[in-house]
Amino acid sequence: MNLDSKGSGDQEHNTLQHHTYCVLYEENKRNITTIDYQNSYLYTRVEYLNGLNDYLNFH
Repeated sequence: MNLDSKGSGDQEHNTLQHHTYCVLYEENKRNITTIDYQNSYLYTRVEYLNGLNDYLNFH
């Protein structure tokens, strides 16, 4: 019984933590002001899209 409630508590905590990270991520995206940060974000985005494109073409 104790293990079950601990397990569900952990699950709840993980879900809440994930939600918190998502909210922080969205907040940070809106608050990007420095050009360096914008450039690195855009570069990462382009790298991701290129990788995704390669993956889709390969499969």
